[in-house]
Amino acid sequence: MKKLIAAPVAAGVALARSSLGVEGNVAVVGLSPVSLDVAVLDINDGVVQVASVGGTTHLGGGDWDERIVAWLVDEFRVREDVDLLEDPVAGARLREAAERAREALLSAETTRIEVPYIAFGSGGPKSLDVELTRSTLDDLTAELVYACRVPLQQTLDDAGGRRIDHAVLVGRSARMPAFESLVATETGQEPRKLTAAEIVAEGACVVAAVRAGEVNDLLLLDVIPLTLAIELHDGTVLPLIERNTTIPTRRAVLLAAAGDEQRSTVVHVVEGESGLSAENRSLGWFELELQPGGRGDPNIEVVVDVDAVGTITISATDRPGRITQSMTIDEATLADARRERPSVTGRGLAAARPSAERA
Repeated sequence: MKKLIAAPVAAGVALARSSLGVEGNVAVVGLSPVSLDVAVLDINDGVVQVASVGGTTHLGGGDWDERIVAWLVDEFRVREDVDLLEDPVAGARLREAAERAREALLSAETTRIEVPYIAFGSGGPKSLDVELTRSTLDDLTAELVYACRVPLQQTLDDAGGRRIDHAVLVGRSARMPAFESLVATETGQEPRKLTAAEIVAEGACVVAAVRAGEVNDLLLLDVIPLTLAIELHDGTVLPLIERNTTIPTRRAVLLAAAGDEQRSTVVHVVEGESGLSAENRSLGWFELELQPGGRGDPNIEVVVDVDAVGTITISATDRPGRITQSMTIDEATLADARRERPSVTGRGLAAARPSAERA
């Protein structure tokens, strides 16, 4: 499976080839309708080295729209004693109006929201006509702005707390004044504003050309965005490659069967930051036949390999039986992992016992 490049990294690649003079440590922050995406990049002389990536898929520009919708529903209920959310069509019109209002408040201090004939009551058709100020929007969404601070700070910290030379905002949602102020405060730089669709698409095309050997004047050193780990027999995980590790990279570890005379084991790979397998994303799994042996004996070598384009390959070898099984993460393994997570009960992996305990 070819790795999808993170949107802020793609934007950074486009910046590296632009005439904007953006070099040094660059924080790229994007706020799409459904996610917050952050990357810290070191851009110098045609080399783009990713220091860290982060963000959250639990927060996006759409959450601002939903706060406006809730406010409009409350306003209309007070004035007309009608709950607009009981009508799906009215709800859809409200969301469109909320998005337009948020866009208008990027540059204006106040905007009027007008939705004619949005409901019918005992007195006939009713229309929505209210004024929303930027100050009110800031009050409604202050909690959202605060929630963005945590993943933003985490990504900056993961980059080693380096001094940021440039901050770049990607996308319309990221241009909201309160969000822009947050980024300026956290990075110490007044952000530049770029159009998301254009710069991300341009960067992604450049990366594709680099990987195809068609562009030779740019080097991208990307990272693993999430920790890669192996599930153990008790449902916990053993991290093998930590997030924000530069790729290509490889890690090998000696593990053991969890039980005596165990004849097979499940090698299950997950990505995420939780210590529990169930709370991470399953990438794929396979079963390895074993030559029966003692519980805790370090006879199973597991290797995780990530190449320069992000392709993940996992292999496991039962050293006594010289049996090897491997898997490359692709669309098929991801589809299987979505359908069913493996059970490691009675056939899981365990950390190897120290040599003193085996003597």
